[in-house]
Amino acid sequence: MRAYYFTNLTHGLSNIALQRLKISRVRELNDPYELLAADLSDEALRAPYESMREQLSQTRGMICLSKVWDQPIMWSHYADRHRGLCLGCDIPDDAVFDVRYSDARVPFTRELLKHPDPEEWMKRYLGTKHSAWAYEREVRIICSLDPDTAEDGLFFYEFDERVVLREVILGVRCPLAKVRVERLTEQMGASVAVRTTRLSNNAFAVLEAGA
Repeated sequence: MRAYYFTNLTHGLSNIALQRLKISRVRELNDPYELLAADLSDEALRAPYESMREQLSQTRGMICLSKVWDQPIMWSHYADRHRGLCLGCDIPDDAVFDVRYSDARVPFTRELLKHPDPEEWMKRYLGTKHSAWAYEREVRIICSLDPDTAEDGLFFYEFDERVVLREVILGVRCPLAKVRVERLTEQMGASVAVRTTRLSNNAFAVLEAGA
């Protein structure tokens, strides 16, 4: 599938030049309910759940992407108010999971704390967000955090055969000329399309310039 990673211009150019994407950690995300979608009405479950949540947040991270690039709010929230860019990557369907949007928290029992696969446990609770976030149409990749690869406390996923950069889309307010980005992508030795954008004249949407 083609999925899109929104970022500001500085980080986006760094991602292209260094051929990688930043891995987000649960505690860094802007939704305080990340990995906290469980219904914790039972007070006895709160402490063990929080312990598991903390453990997983130390060993696992994720890359957050969207199925769409033409949503104006995404550009406003995640690409520096349309001054940044969006990286379109080809990713195998089995490497990502869809976020489910709901008005209700996910049922939880003590038995789920013993789930043998921590990534499946994470998908259950990282894969559910409040319905107000539905405009993001988000998909996620779960990644292991290797302390030996940390750079100033940050973790990155290098482009490989599973996550392949295919296009760079510049925001409508991006100050960088298209040709500058094309020169940068040429250094990768791969075919990466660079596109500019404009606002639609008859809908609330971002379009490719010239379309």
